[in-house]
Amino acid sequence: KLVVLTLSLVAGSLAIPAKPLILSEYQDSAGQYSFGYSSPHSARSEMRSLDGKTTGAYSYISGDGTVQTARYTADAEHGFRIEASNLPQAPLPVTDTPEVLAAREAHFRALAESQMQEEKLEMIMKDEKIMEDKKQEPMEENKPEMMMDDNKSGMMSEKKDEMMAMEDKMKEP
Repeated sequence: KLVVLTLSLVAGSLAIPAKPLILSEYQDSAGQYSFGYSSPHSARSEMRSLDGKTTGAYSYISGDGTVQTARYTADAEHGFRIEASNLPQAPLPVTDTPEVLAAREAHFRALAESQMQEEKLEMIMKDEKIMEDKKQEPMEENKPEMMMDDNKSGMMSEKKDEMMAMEDKMKEP
């Protein structure tokens, strides 16, 4: 009896589609609307506000007989978002163990120490370069000064040559 009754109910539901029992609709000239329906096996409602935000929900009976529900929102700021009973839930974030926290702390401490050592080494190398450059420079009194020609060529002028020759003569006994 149960099998015959079940088959006749299934056949009857397939032959005659379920019509919405309740239907509501509203829309204005500004683009706002709302609608909804409800039937024995599903329901849906949706509303759009003046700011363009759309919210809605629906439910239905899945193939295994479970009632599935969903709620959604869509707006310009966050896009489309949905929460549904048949969607997987996001896993909880992984928390660090004490060993991982200790290793991370040791790593960052070693990194900071390495960076300080590198900065010290760069400073020492700069100081050594400055000292080396000073050793290679001629002493100021022996260093000839360059005089620029009028054309800025960087060559010593004839006047400078003459002055140097005069200084050399004066130094002679």
